[in-house]
Amino acid sequence: MGAARRLFAACTAVSLLFAACASGKIPGEDGVRARNLAGEYYELAQSYENDAKYTKALEYYKKAMSDDRLHESAYFKTGRCYALLGEWSKAAAVYRDILQRDSANMHVKASLAYVYAMEGSYGKALSLYDELVTEHPRDSSLLKNYILVLLADGQTERAQELLVDFKEKFPSETETISQLSARCAGK
Repeated sequence: MGAARRLFAACTAVSLLFAACASGKIPGEDGVRARNLAGEYYELAQSYENDAKYTKALEYYKKAMSDDRLHESAYFKTGRCYALLGEWSKAAAVYRDILQRDSANMHVKASLAYVYAMEGSYGKALSLYDELVTEHPRDSSLLKNYILVLLADGQTERAQELLVDFKEKFPSETETISQLSARCAGK
């Protein structure tokens, strides 16, 4: 009789297991679906961004931010989309917010410096570029942008000084040197 009871108990347990699975509610499944959906939103947003449909990309990046694993990347990308739409103040707000949590992030600082320059806040842009060039002296793009913002702000003499540094540090970048030299000369 003991074997029959064990068989009956095993059959009952298996039946209950199948019934629980058939009910459609598997523990944790909602979380998996939400993460998968957020990942799909992120991919859609990237596709829209690649097609220069920045407003649509923003919509999907914001939806993707519901997944903690995608939140920071999607949030940064919303700032990028705002910048590409010319919505400088919104882009700056996103980048400033990220910098409060990750103050050493070079890419976010450079993005914020660019946004400040584009909105005409040259003092803020120059301050960030000065900091970036000091922290990353081997990055030619930062020094180039610093020089360009100095020129936009009318600081030709300082731009010419940094152009000399640029030529010494990056002599192989002849095209950039030529372009910056022409801009410093007012051409």
